[in-house]
Amino acid sequence: MGKRVVCLTTFLVAIGCAVAFVAVLGVATQRASATVMDYHAFVQSYGDTLVQYDFDGSTNAERREDKKGSNDLVEKITTTSTYDPGGFDASSRAVDGGFLTSSAISPSAIAMSFEAVVSPTEKLSGYLAASLDGTNRGYFGVVKTAKLAAVAGDSYGNEAVIVSPFDVGDWYYCAVTMSYDSPSTTINTYVANLSDGATILTHASTDVSWDGTFQTAIPTGIGLLNGNGNPQSPFYGTIDEIAFYSGVMDLAFFQANLDRILAVPEPSSLLLLFSAIGILGLTIRRQRWRRVNTK
Repeated sequence: MGKRVVCLTTFLVAIGCAVAFVAVLGVATQRASATVMDYHAFVQSYGDTLVQYDFDGSTNAERREDKKGSNDLVEKITTTSTYDPGGFDASSRAVDGGFLTSSAISPSAIAMSFEAVVSPTEKLSGYLAASLDGTNRGYFGVVKTAKLAAVAGDSYGNEAVIVSPFDVGDWYYCAVTMSYDSPSTTINTYVANLSDGATILTHASTDVSWDGTFQTAIPTGIGLLNGNGNPQSPFYGTIDEIAFYSGVMDLAFFQANLDRILAVPEPSSLLLLFSAIGILGLTIRRQRWRRVNTK
């Protein structure tokens, strides 16, 4: 009987060790297999979301859709692999082309927030999300050599750094807020290098203020600049997620969205069952060892 108990407890302990190994492996690889479904659902349902582009769908037209409303993207600058790249995680698609929104992205007040998941593939100048209306710049993402920045107001030099220098090929979560209070625009930027395993946002630029406003009157370029109606200067990289919000979102808001993007899936019932069996086996073996060694 004693041998049977030893065999049973050894078996249970083996299961427990295997389950623990699988659990650790799952945590270690969760960034590669994380799902963005919760993030997509939140952005789509959030009341202050202006537009949402996740570039997912079974056709190119579906991948250009505004998942929040009807401000779909219009293709302007493309490459042979426009809709081919995989996204940051295995559950989503991405693009490396250039588009215009169908109409202007207009917040309820002169304040707007932006977030994106992107991977620059070149250190060449280009625009991630930007429009120029007259002399009003609303550049929510512009690459200046190896620097990703936001620009607002009446000069190209009115920048707030997002990340400098960036690493080519790495995935970044970035966020920008702009608010206009005459005569100037205040910019805040946030970033996390997802490829480096970052889970906490860095507040990269805080309350940077420049003269002038950012535009809200013409369509916005996504993956390019809409320069007074002229699509130009494409972004050299892959774009996975884009969202604009009305108003100024804070660090906690963006951090919560980053947490959704990096969320570890809930453990399955089967995994929980085998974990319990493993723990039970360890407990039985420990109790038996105590009885034997305290006689």
